[in-house]
Amino acid sequence: MRSAHIARASIVILVTILLLGATMPVALGERQSVQRVSDIASAAQTLEDSWLFDDGLAEALASEVIILLLCAVGCGLLVAGMEAFDLWRERREEEAARLHKRIAKALQRDGLLGHLAVTPVVHLPLWGGSRVTIELRGHVPTVWLRYAILRATERAAVTSAATCHILDRIMIVPSMEALAL
Repeated sequence: MRSAHIARASIVILVTILLLGATMPVALGERQSVQRVSDIASAAQTLEDSWLFDDGLAEALASEVIILLLCAVGCGLLVAGMEAFDLWRERREEEAARLHKRIAKALQRDGLLGHLAVTPVVHLPLWGGSRVTIELRGHVPTVWLRYAILRATERAAVTSAATCHILDRIMIVPSMEALAL
């Protein structure tokens, strides 16, 4: 999807450069002073000598081809860079999903914590050197269950992430204690 947008933008840029390159010799020609009769005669002689291209036309075409090649290379590098960034971002999202799954399984394996409504949300930073943020959301009946969930999350996170920060958004709702029994 993003590649299609980049391709469209690069085509628009190439067309703009082509149009500007085609109008540049016309604009330069308008700025020149009136030619002398001898210049016109030598131009007519040169025109008779070249049977395929005029030298000015050949130079203009060569400069436009060079500009096109540079733009094509630049657009290709831009598209390749965006694709590499997308792959890298997807890999980071997969790492976050694996960590989320590991924490959720650790909470489910514990018999006491498995029935509680607590959800871990993992935020991996874009750059690999930063800390992983794990946000715990939900409701528990006691403070002790809250601490147990925090410890279980810390144990599961330490095995996979080098450094992590746990945001505790767990609310204690005492009325849930009767439901838990």
